[in-house]
Amino acid sequence: MKKFVPFIAVIVVVGLVAACFAGCVDPYDGPISEGLPSGILSGVNTAPSAEVVDTLTVSIEDIVNDSSLADNEKVRLIMDAVEENETKVLRYTYFKYTKGQTTMSEADDFMMIYQRLKKQDRQIKDDIILKFPINLGTSSVMFNLYASTAAKSKGIYADGKLWRLSTGLDDLEYDGEGTGLLSVKEGAWKKGSDFGDKNETSIQTQNREESKKTALNFSKENIISSDGVSIVHNEKGYYEITFKANISVANADSTTIARLEQDNSASGMSFNKLEVKIQVWDCGLIKEMYYDESWNGTIMGFNGVANASTYIEYSYTLEDCDHSETQAIINSLK
Repeated sequence: MKKFVPFIAVIVVVGLVAACFAGCVDPYDGPISEGLPSGILSGVNTAPSAEVVDTLTVSIEDIVNDSSLADNEKVRLIMDAVEENETKVLRYTYFKYTKGQTTMSEADDFMMIYQRLKKQDRQIKDDIILKFPINLGTSSVMFNLYASTAAKSKGIYADGKLWRLSTGLDDLEYDGEGTGLLSVKEGAWKKGSDFGDKNETSIQTQNREESKKTALNFSKENIISSDGVSIVHNEKGYYEITFKANISVANADSTTIARLEQDNSASGMSFNKLEVKIQVWDCGLIKEMYYDESWNGTIMGFNGVANASTYIEYSYTLEDCDHSETQAIINSLK
């Protein structure tokens, strides 16, 4: 994990990035790391403090102990509860890493590395998103098209303003042979194009749309399969939960499919698979999550299949949720 240190250093100096893929780049031809990064946050194994827990509104203990519920319905309600609790919690820091591959033909086979680090509390939210397309096929035309449409901007929200920073695709570095992490070249950050008064506070950005973990609509009954579901309590103070989507219910749910299409900028989509392993603190906040998913859909006018693995970890400690450097960045931009 040593190669992640420069990336953290850039975060503290700059606070936010959106990777812009407008130009042509040379494809990365090296090997792809088989493992997903973990251990990025120092407090991932530290249970949320009483100060944090006191801000939550939904108890998962009541759900777990309800003998009238089947296990798959318990999981559905737990997932709905943890999403709701994330909209109320005092603070959190979240690291997400996705490695996804999309196949449209034998020649058009692409992988996207997606990496996000988000810090959220009542005063400041800073959100760093890095994306990097990797050409595993032979079509440079499709690779450049894929790269040019992959841009997504985020910013620092504070005092009702959005402070946006950005960098180009050429300024991203991918450690494919080591950690599998993305980093940004020193000095590559630039002030974004449309930042300023958004009349939106940090707490307003802490909503259900932001808290959802997959495209699944957990308000839909039986969207969790009764096959293979497991809820086990760990003596260290969290539940280990395994489940998979009920594919027929998920694909028939308009909310789930709309989310799936929005998340992937695609159309005509349907799930092939969604399998999840998640650890949830007793209080109803996520500790860690891992899931594999596969779907069909139309991307940029081409029909294809995508497969992705995602790892997410959370911390609720003051150390991981510190915003002092981010505040210094905001002050320098005023």
